[in-house]
Amino acid sequence: MKTRYALFDVHRGTVLLAALVYAGVSGLIPVLKFLRLVSSQDRLEVYPVMILMGIAVLYGIVRITAFHPFCRPDYLAWLETTPWRFPLPLPLGPIQLVAVDVLLLCVIAAIAAFHLHLSPRIFLIGFGWSYLACLAHSLHRSGQHAAAYVLGVGLAACFLLENSVWIACLLVALYPLAYLALQSSLRNFPWPKTEPADSPNHTAWHPSPSPLQAPVNVRQVILACLLWGWWLYCGIRFCWYLYFLTLNIPNLLKSRVEYALTQSVLHKHYLWLGAFGVCCAGYRLFRYCANRWPPISVFGRIATGRLIIPNYDRVLIAPLCSLLICFFLPRILFDAGFPLEIVASATVTLALLSIRSIGPTLQDWELTGGYRLVVFHSQTTRERSAA
Repeated sequence: MKTRYALFDVHRGTVLLAALVYAGVSGLIPVLKFLRLVSSQDRLEVYPVMILMGIAVLYGIVRITAFHPFCRPDYLAWLETTPWRFPLPLPLGPIQLVAVDVLLLCVIAAIAAFHLHLSPRIFLIGFGWSYLACLAHSLHRSGQHAAAYVLGVGLAACFLLENSVWIACLLVALYPLAYLALQSSLRNFPWPKTEPADSPNHTAWHPSPSPLQAPVNVRQVILACLLWGWWLYCGIRFCWYLYFLTLNIPNLLKSRVEYALTQSVLHKHYLWLGAFGVCCAGYRLFRYCANRWPPISVFGRIATGRLIIPNYDRVLIAPLCSLLICFFLPRILFDAGFPLEIVASATVTLALLSIRSIGPTLQDWELTGGYRLVVFHSQTTRERSAA
């Protein structure tokens, strides 16, 4: 029972500080109006709303970052040395929602309803969205990839819903999945330690990869790229919604106005997708070819007639595909009549897929690539070698 309510003891100072900030700002506004230091047209009432929403969102973030072992490396390292196993309660407090969370959320809802005269639903949505987003990231790191991807799709879908009731229902429906995935994650503790495939272990003079590296999971790469594209699609749709909301455009005119705006944006600013492709290609080339140069120079290729060196030039296929996708696919999709959100999400998804899935992997490239290793020495290293 003590562990169950430990979260209130840990964050007692944070809760008191948030209460003092909200009470101070809310009490200062009537004083400023009474002293006529501000005009009656200044909408100062928006500041308590922003502060209360910030408190709700930050509380959802802190509920995961302060109690999940993956978010606290020292806590995780200590917990691995103890005999703790599921279903024993975690020493610093539970990760799932408990009665104390319901009590604090009721306080936030009461402040919103009786003091701000607003619907408490939007503040509870802010808490639930931030809580599930942080939990999805922690589940992905602890091996629960399927649940993390489903949570990512659901959280992005919240931006497509215009009714707050449906958003709240979606978040409530996602919580049981997150809870079951969290229980499965804790049941598999201690979690295996594997380095990502793109993190080489530099030993001695050669950056040889570690034998403990996990191979690239193609399915996870594809799902991650699709998730990025889905988030971009939902984000652009949400921006359209905010734009129409500020202009107070009727629903019947939205499609026509949206097509006109899409045409204008793509004609003038579609090259930002090309810039994204350049960034992806540059990142890939830097990771693979920063100190792994071609075996012969360009003039050497011309002189020897070896214009293409397959064992080295294969590393250029993925960056080239990314550039072709980002520079030519947007124009093709736009000419076919697709809206901006589909053009942008499809381009970004395919560009990321080309960078992440087209071989060779970094480990295979280090072991079998036909490159010339270049070692860069700093000034200190050269002086030490000379001495």
